[in-house]
Amino acid sequence: MSDRGHTKNSPEFYAQILRGIGAPVTQKNLRVLDAWQRAEGSTSSWNPFNSTQSSHVAGETNYNSVGVKNYPSEMAGVNATIATLKNGYYNPMIAALKNDNPEAFIAAVVASPWDGGYGGRGSGKTYKNSSINQSV
Repeated sequence: MSDRGHTKNSPEFYAQILRGIGAPVTQKNLRVLDAWQRAEGSTSSWNPFNSTQSSHVAGETNYNSVGVKNYPSEMAGVNATIATLKNGYYNPMIAALKNDNPEAFIAAVVASPWDGGYGGRGSGKTYKNSSINQSV
């Protein structure tokens, strides 16, 4: 797939992720992924949700000291995001997307390792106090 014509926060990019985890491509799911991306505020390459998962593709670099990646292509970013979601820590997030349930998805993100409040790593405010809650 070409990287031209899509951006990392386009509906088609999100649709590829949804299909990759077996979730329906619906307006609710597309909206909640867009809201999640805005809450993350990612400016890394082809990595809208700030994943630290390696794409195992040449040209990948670290975006920051935490290990968030810059992916070298759209497909590398899509595949790494899918791999991250399927790594076992995010099953409630996948289930919420499969059920087209944005409220359950937000709750699952807040309770997951992805949110800064998980495991005492941060304040937990990333999603609780962001635009993600106003977007669904």
